[in-house]
Amino acid sequence: MLELLHTGSEHPDLWWVLVPSLLSFLAGLGIATVSDRIRETLRPRASAPDE
Repeated sequence: MLELLHTGSEHPDLWWVLVPSLLSFLAGLGIATVSDRIRETLRPRASAPDE
């Protein structure tokens, strides 16, 4: 029963899994932020017409 609850937190190579996954997540956030800015620069939102 205890083997089913094993999370792997004592695994010796856990850092080799956690660090790259965290860096990949942060890189994805950075790329998403930059791509939104580039897209907004290339295609600005339509402004309301002046009356």
